[in-house]
Amino acid sequence: MYRNPRGKKKGTELADALVLFSDVALLVQVKAQCGNHDPVAWATEKLLNALKQLKATHEQLGDGGITKLDHEVYGTAPFAPAKYPNHLGIIVLAQENPQPFDAATVVPEILGAGFPVHVFSLRDFNMITDRFDTAGDFITFLEFRTDVMQREHFTLTTKKETSNASFLTSGTCSPGICRPRPRKNWRKRLRQ
Repeated sequence: MYRNPRGKKKGTELADALVLFSDVALLVQVKAQCGNHDPVAWATEKLLNALKQLKATHEQLGDGGITKLDHEVYGTAPFAPAKYPNHLGIIVLAQENPQPFDAATVVPEILGAGFPVHVFSLRDFNMITDRFDTAGDFITFLEFRTDVMQREHFTLTTKKETSNASFLTSGTCSPGICRPRPRKNWRKRLRQ
């Protein structure tokens, strides 16, 4: 995992975090709401910003512009784009929002990014990474979620009872309705 790796141009940031595992590169952007703004208007603006940053990261990693990555503990490591052809984007919105919304409806450009982009509230991201606590499990979850995204809409919320993390880790969901279920057989339910 690389925190705030440098971009191609001097003084720029490639991403908030970059995780390399097997043949996958997880590109992460985190946006935190400070101040008293309309939550959905703020989220719309920040989703557009984060998507623009993820697309730039995707391009820099794919075009050979990044040849090395610096890690604060392990030092510099060479980066070969061909070893990580699969990119998954993650946007985490850290905000208190009492009004649930569908990120792909608010910012439809997410669906046309050219690679899968997943948007989570901070609450859902914490819950999901607690359940899928290894890179392999988390990436498998994101791949299943990518398949499900073609049929379902995921609502972002900070309310526990309507959180999509409940569906994605232990329940079933149809647009607008999430019902918790026992955790067993979650993979079978996600494949349906």
